[in-house]
Amino acid sequence: MVRLSLPAKDRNHEFNTRQLLAGRFRTHHALNTMSPDDQRNTLIVEMVKHSNQPGPHYQGMNDANLAGAAAVMVFIRAGKIRTDAELKTMSDDDQRNTLIVEINALTKLGSFLQSFSNIELVLLGLGKLPPGGLSQSSFVRGVLLAGGFRTHHDLIAMSAEDQRNTLIVEMVAHSNQPVGFYQGLNDFELAGVGAVMVFLRGAGIRDDAQLRTISADDQRNIMIVEIDGQTHLGAQLQRLRNMDLVLAGLGVEPKFPLQGPRPFRFDINSIDVRTQKADNDHSDSDWLTIIVAVDDAVTKDRPRTLKKK
Repeated sequence: MVRLSLPAKDRNHEFNTRQLLAGRFRTHHALNTMSPDDQRNTLIVEMVKHSNQPGPHYQGMNDANLAGAAAVMVFIRAGKIRTDAELKTMSDDDQRNTLIVEINALTKLGSFLQSFSNIELVLLGLGKLPPGGLSQSSFVRGVLLAGGFRTHHDLIAMSAEDQRNTLIVEMVAHSNQPVGFYQGLNDFELAGVGAVMVFLRGAGIRDDAQLRTISADDQRNIMIVEIDGQTHLGAQLQRLRNMDLVLAGLGVEPKFPLQGPRPFRFDINSIDVRTQKADNDHSDSDWLTIIVAVDDAVTKDRPRTLKKK
């Protein structure tokens, strides 16, 4: 992967302060006009408003810790786990412990969750699979929660298929495309178009009436224009998947795929036949067929057979 090189402080600052967008405390356009320090100070004000801790407590945190505390608060608030009045009576540590209880109800990981960072706990709540999972995280759950379409407790009671169908219904209600289009997408693709729609809606870039007049691809193109205004990465943004565009909007540094397939070499140095069908040297086949397939690294589907030269 090709990574942009920004100073670590700048990366942490932007990821930190974009929690203001996830919490809907500021719009995307408003954040683009604020300095990093103004964004950080605004986030601290919101943390004071949504906990029982004073300003100096959050001012003493580094960017990573502040981002983690804010992510927990935003998740608990967006997921309707606690009201604003209840959050105001809790410390950031109380909020973390509350989230651990909720994520345990979802994952059954028990005391193991204590070892997770705040950001990792939130990602589990958004649909990332626990370590060791054999299937691919899709984040359909996270899109429904971030969009305010279902609460955290609603989602715990729903099957993965129910969550998928619910997101399809919401996409039909927030675009001009029919059910069949979204049914044809796999879970990761569906979560991607859902994440773009939720970002445009939550960030105040398009309202529901406007979203209903445009396709998922139009929404992606609008998203690219908006992220270019934030990052100034130009045509490179076309190479990002929908989920990566949304993460860029939230302040996560983009990772760009290399252009074209990566070179590979596959050699067979020798073959040793230890057992034959019969004693005659020519009684067995004298040919060998090898099939090499590469799956999509993210969705684990769409296998491609590598062609020999």
